[in-house]
Amino acid sequence: MRPDEPSVDDDFSHLAFYESRFDAFVEESYLPYASTYKASIKSDESLLRLHLLPRFGRKPINAITRNDIVMMHQARRNEGAAPATARTTSGNNL
Repeated sequence: MRPDEPSVDDDFSHLAFYESRFDAFVEESYLPYASTYKASIKSDESLLRLHLLPRFGRKPINAITRNDIVMMHQARRNEGAAPATARTTSGNNL
């Protein structure tokens, strides 16, 4: 390898985040960080516990698609949630 060439670890180490499971990211990164600055952390915890983690918890972050979010939003609307509530429970306010 040439000195000016990045190593494989340098190139791809940042991608490990995207392969993390959503529930691990929430527990290890999001909640500890958000709890230091968000006054609404209790509502975030509730939103995650009731809506996002049951649906996406075991999925790798890079496997959660825009379509998954749209489908979740539509499911909430079909359950009778108002548009703003469906957006909120789809994680729009995190």
